[in-house]
Amino acid sequence: MKRFGNLWSEIASRGNVEKAVCAALAHQRNNAQKREFIENREFYTDEICRKLQEGTFDFSELYEFKVYEPKERIIHCPTLYDKVAHHAIMDVCKPYIISKMTNDTYGSIKGRGLQMCANRIKTNRHKFADWYYIQIDCKKFYQSIPHDKLKQTIRRVFKDKTLLKHLDKIIDRHEDSKGRGLAIGVFPSQYLSNLFLSELDHFAKEQIHLKWYYRYMDDIVCFAKDKQSAHSVLETLSNKIESLGLTVKENARIVPFRCGLDFIGYKFYPTHTLLRKRIKMNIKKKSNRLKNADDDTWKMQMASYYGWLKHCDGKNLLKTIKGDRMIEYKKLSEKRPRPSWFDVPKEQRESIMALCESGREIVFIDYMEVEIKKEKKVVVKYIYADENCDNPTFHTFITKSAVIMDRLSNDKELMPFSARIIKKKNYMCYE
Repeated sequence: MKRFGNLWSEIASRGNVEKAVCAALAHQRNNAQKREFIENREFYTDEICRKLQEGTFDFSELYEFKVYEPKERIIHCPTLYDKVAHHAIMDVCKPYIISKMTNDTYGSIKGRGLQMCANRIKTNRHKFADWYYIQIDCKKFYQSIPHDKLKQTIRRVFKDKTLLKHLDKIIDRHEDSKGRGLAIGVFPSQYLSNLFLSELDHFAKEQIHLKWYYRYMDDIVCFAKDKQSAHSVLETLSNKIESLGLTVKENARIVPFRCGLDFIGYKFYPTHTLLRKRIKMNIKKKSNRLKNADDDTWKMQMASYYGWLKHCDGKNLLKTIKGDRMIEYKKLSEKRPRPSWFDVPKEQRESIMALCESGREIVFIDYMEVEIKKEKKVVVKYIYADENCDNPTFHTFITKSAVIMDRLSNDKELMPFSARIIKKKNYMCYE
């Protein structure tokens, strides 16, 4: 098996760390920790970059809290400082980890979510309509992953010693008395846990030749022609799972597919697909709570449920929930055209970061304040100063920089004027 090395220099590069900072800030709620990091962004970025380059980064203790969705789970939350390092490491490692997985591995992988898995089952279900399905779930999957076996799995993929040392630190940051467990809520955990079970996927596909095999994290579904074959497959997969140090739940089942497969939020049948009962009840409850809400609030709150409904046979359910607002559901799936401010085509819209990096001087022609997703921004119309002024090509950029908005309101009478977009310590401006 090919192993990958010489990755740490890419992980610790300034560009990769800055990209990781943006990703960590985008997924961090607005609290004191985030505000402090933004105020001292350059300092923290330099410090993280230096520690990674020296190979001396140490991860802090995890903050623990409980959620109930629907069952109780213990979430471990790292600091924002650690999240940046997690993103820097995983942004480089993700492609190599995903390359070791089968095409029917889903969950916590970009582009391989619930919908892709559901579509694969719906596309092929006519081929196993008269078969039996085997459904397996691992007991306390994250909490039961043995650290020693996981580290062996990682070493079959990577050989960079500095990378392996830091991955070991991430794994060892959370463990029980038996040296097991990955922290739920830590970004690398979802990829490492998926990688750990990829051995089972390859065993199912290549050793026992299961053509119709689907895994969404630790939820596994596969199909067999008859009941005897299904029992044999269940026993073989259970033994393999136990050899990995995991335990199969007692609710493992073998059922004819015609009776319906309850998996990833849907109830699959050979001829149609329905929603899981619990999700239907949640939709009805929420719709009733919002019966007096205005249209915008109602659409915003119900949009995610519409995403569930439009991918199954749920037309009658839609009518049952809210017949008088059926038209509002349909509007949720409409593709809204991007606005063309100042009659400038969207192809001539550029990012403010690209303008800053290019260093080109631009001529500010006009601007307008807009609201996008309930956030105040400003759209600026401009041309490049070095272009032919007789036949200029107009461009636009959008920014939410409060500094630029404030300065534009003061410089409105001076337009048109030329300037360059620059980046100060923690904000964008022009001069």
